[in-house]
Amino acid sequence: MLGKLLGYEMKAYGRIMVPIYIALIALSVVLGIGFHFLPDAMTHNFIFILLFILYILLLVSVVVMTTILGVNRYYGNLLGREGYFMFSLPTRTSTMMTAKTLAALIWTAFGAIAGFASILLTSLIAFNDDSFREIADAITEVLPQLKPYLGNIIVWVIVIVVGVVTLIVRVYAAVSIGSQWSGHRMIGSILVYIGFKVIETIIASIVRAITPLRTAIENIVGNADSASFKPAILALVIILVQLAIYWVIAWFFTDRKLNLE
Repeated sequence: MLGKLLGYEMKAYGRIMVPIYIALIALSVVLGIGFHFLPDAMTHNFIFILLFILYILLLVSVVVMTTILGVNRYYGNLLGREGYFMFSLPTRTSTMMTAKTLAALIWTAFGAIAGFASILLTSLIAFNDDSFREIADAITEVLPQLKPYLGNIIVWVIVIVVGVVTLIVRVYAAVSIGSQWSGHRMIGSILVYIGFKVIETIIASIVRAITPLRTAIENIVGNADSASFKPAILALVIILVQLAIYWVIAWFFTDRKLNLE
């Protein structure tokens, strides 16, 4: 069932996000060709500036639309009118939550890849051969220097991925609690999300105020060299604790305190 739900979520995202990605890549090609072949004076005219602004707006829309879809897919499917159908399916709430979280994570990664690819494509087309060769040589020189830190880099990538998942689930938790309001649910969800961040700040301040904990953290972070895994592992543990807490909150209010529209 998880696979079917995930497939459904991927299609729902794809109907909106894929056209944006295509438009972004196409416009990056146009800009790259313009920068490469047109004189400098032509790249400063109104139409070209308008195209560049449109390109920036498309980059921003990738982030905004992914966020909006992630919230809407959770709120609309599980906490809105569609929830009557979704909760009639022979599957658990945690499975539905997992499908939506994975879909949001995957499309966040797709968005990052599309944005990076568009920038890279524009640069490859715009630069002349000599500039591109210099960039390639610089990358070739840097990569061997990163080899000793490869393991640490992988751990930090895992930290980033888990951090994105935690962000997604935090939003789900806020929306789940906000759905308990009889009216103005989205306003309630926003206030709950702000409340979560305030609580996190207070807890962090309390931890820093406890001398043994502060000393232990400073020893891990301050005394670690650039190749040490300790700071990354510490960050990963903290994020995993946050993820577990927000997951339980989202599941509890979605499964046990369900308040459909």
